[in-house]
Amino acid sequence: MNNNEAEWFSTATRRAAPITGLPPGAYFSYRVVGGWTAEQFRGGSACPPRCDEPQYFIADGSLTARRIGSGFPTQASDRPGAVWLQTYPAGTRDIYTTPASAQLVTTAGRPVGPRNRLPAGYRIDRGVGSYLLLYPDTGKPVKPPYVDELWDPRTRKVIRRLDNVAGAGPDQIAWSPDCRHCRMQILNVTTGKSVTTPVPGGQPSGLFGTFTDDGRLLALQLPSGAVGVYDAQRNALTVIPGTILANDIGMTFGWLNGSYRLLIEAAPGNSSSDWTQLAYWQPGDARLMVATFLIPDGGSSIVFDGFN
Repeated sequence: MNNNEAEWFSTATRRAAPITGLPPGAYFSYRVVGGWTAEQFRGGSACPPRCDEPQYFIADGSLTARRIGSGFPTQASDRPGAVWLQTYPAGTRDIYTTPASAQLVTTAGRPVGPRNRLPAGYRIDRGVGSYLLLYPDTGKPVKPPYVDELWDPRTRKVIRRLDNVAGAGPDQIAWSPDCRHCRMQILNVTTGKSVTTPVPGGQPSGLFGTFTDDGRLLALQLPSGAVGVYDAQRNALTVIPGTILANDIGMTFGWLNGSYRLLIEAAPGNSSSDWTQLAYWQPGDARLMVATFLIPDGGSSIVFDGFN
């Protein structure tokens, strides 16, 4: 995204195409099933002014954004065509002590469920099955273990607490027990069953990853520094060669439009250089396909979920 105008940039043509329907400015973007939500960045996270920002939806492959409504960051649900919209009461001065409301709405902004009052000091990570995965946000530093809550909006009860969540999909949550030599777990919230994975976890895990839209594949950066892909159907981990980078190189990664094609972006973190490398990988590939390109002046990438 350009700092003055939202655009999709094609590495194939080296050209940018503007996204209509978004006012000029810089934007945050969040992955949801079937596309992206966007919220204009106005600096900081205080409330006000960022209690009631316009929220937009951009479908995969679309050059048009449509407004969902106004609120705080909009997060993914477990289904296409619907997102969780968080809002605060008018006149809110402190989001850390004021409970937010959450409502399931269509990507066109039509309510499809009741308005739910969240516990004070918590925000939505995403909808997982019929539940909400909540993370604490008190405005103060959090010490490990980092504990999220799986919360039932119908009963307003916590189903369970999970240490060191590495990522969440439409029905599953990847997390790591707070113990040495532990392995990452995958909890299926629909069946209630957990699977121990080959992915190293630990105390705390420090893992951060992103699922495909269907929840089958989870890409994450491993403790070794390499990017790995966990296949939930096979309970197998693939470590992608060539993804361990120098400390001064920043890396982001995500699934192309929710598909099984993984994009990994690398660029200097503390350098005036504006080069960027983009690597492609998908199941069955023995190596990365790498391209080097320049992001247009004033632009920044927003289409990735994972980071280091």
